[in-house]
Amino acid sequence: MNRTVTDYLARLSALLLSTEVTDGAGRPVGLDDGTAAAVRLVLEVRGAGGKVLLVGNGGSAAIASHMQNDLCKMAGIRALVFTEAPLLTALT
Repeated sequence: MNRTVTDYLARLSALLLSTEVTDGAGRPVGLDDGTAAAVRLVLEVRGAGGKVLLVGNGGSAAIASHMQNDLCKMAGIRALVFTEAPLLTALT
C-alpha cells in the first residue's frame, strides 16, 4: 500500500481528535476542557513552588523524560521523571 503524507496527517488528525479525556472521577471531559484543566494544574504547581512528577514505562518513559525536559528548561517548572528503578523503589 502506498500512503501519502496527506493520508498520514489525516489519520494522525483523526486519532488525536478521538482522544478521550476523563476527570479524576473517570467522567468524560471534552478535549479542550481536559487540556485547559491540565495546564491549570501545572501552573498551580509552579505558582506554589511545587514539582510535577512524571512516570513512564517503555516508550512512554521517553515521552515522560522529554516532557520533564520541556517543563524544566522551557517553562521554568520543577519536574522529576521516574524512569530509573532506584527512583521508583526508593520511598524514603
